[in-house]
Amino acid sequence: MKTNKNTCYIPIMNIDIDHIRLLHLLVRHDMVLSRAAEALKLSQPSASRKLKELESALGLPLIKRKGKRFDGLTPFATRIMGDVETIDTALNNINRLAREQKAEAQEVLSVATTHAQARYFLPAIIERFQAKWPKVEFKIHQDMPANITDLVKRGEVDVAVCTEAVACEPDLVFEPGYEWQHCVCVPQNHALASGPLDMTRIAEHPILTYVSGITERKALEAAFSEQGVSLNVAIAATDTDVLKTFIRMGLGCGLIGSMSYDVAQDKDLVIRPIGGLPRFRISTAWKKGRYLPPYVRAFIEMVKRESPYFEAKIEQNLYAFETPSDTH
Repeated sequence: MKTNKNTCYIPIMNIDIDHIRLLHLLVRHDMVLSRAAEALKLSQPSASRKLKELESALGLPLIKRKGKRFDGLTPFATRIMGDVETIDTALNNINRLAREQKAEAQEVLSVATTHAQARYFLPAIIERFQAKWPKVEFKIHQDMPANITDLVKRGEVDVAVCTEAVACEPDLVFEPGYEWQHCVCVPQNHALASGPLDMTRIAEHPILTYVSGITERKALEAAFSEQGVSLNVAIAATDTDVLKTFIRMGLGCGLIGSMSYDVAQDKDLVIRPIGGLPRFRISTAWKKGRYLPPYVRAFIEMVKRESPYFEAKIEQNLYAFETPSDTH
C-alpha cells in the first residue's frame, strides 16, 4: 500500500487503554498523579512510567512540569482531551453494556442533586423506582449546584437533577422538569405572614436564605436591586431545613425555594409568593454519548412525568395562605 510521505503516523500499537484513562484521570483529579494512579489501581511509579510511555509514543509532551509538580496540560494535550474524553466514555459504555448482558454485578444508578431536590422532590420518584427496579442500588451524590454539572460531565454520575443552566452545556443532554421560585417563609405570627407583600417590605427584615455562589441567589439579589432595595442577609446556608430552624426561632424572614414547603411538617410556617421574582426550571441532565441502561432511562422518564404534578402542588401550597386583602 502506498503512503503519502508527508503523512504522520502515530504508533498506536504502543498505546493501550490504561494510557488513555490515565490522562483522563489526571485531569479529573486536578493533575495529582497519586490520585489518578489510585483510581486506575496502579502504583504511583507505574502511573508515572505509563505517562512517559504515552508521551514517548506520541512524540510530544502532554504535561507542563514545574520540578516534580504537574502544572497543567500542554497545548497539544488540551487539543486532544475531547478525543480522550470520547474514548473514556466509549470504554465505560462498553463495560456497562457487558455487565448488563451478563447480569453479574449489581447495577447502580448514581444521581447528583441538591439537598432541596433530594429532600422534597425525589423521594416519591425513588419509591416508585425501587418498586420497579428493586435490584438497582440508588446512590445520591448531594452537592452544591455549581459542582453538579461537572460531576455529570466527568462521568462520575449517571444523571443530575438540578436548576443550573444545563441547556447551555454543549456536552450535556437535558430533559426539562418543573418550575419553582423563591418565596417568603415565616412563622404564623410574623409581620409578613399576612397583608400586602412587596420587595420593599421584605427588605426591612433580616433575611435568611441560600449562600452566595449559587446562580439562584444572584438572580434573587438582582431582582431586589432592580426595585431599588438590597437584601440584609443575616444567615445563609445551603440546606433549606437548616434555614427553617432559624426561621422558627424568629431570626428573620426566610427566602427559600417554593418546592421546600412540607405541608405535613411545616404547619407552623407560612409561605407566600413574591411578585416580580424570576422562575427557575429543574432539569434532568446526562452526558452526551453516555450509554443509558434501561433503569436510567426509566428514572429520567419518571422525573419527567412527576414534574407537572409536583409543580401544581407547589402552586397550591404557595397560594394557600393568600387572601383577597393581601393583593391590595
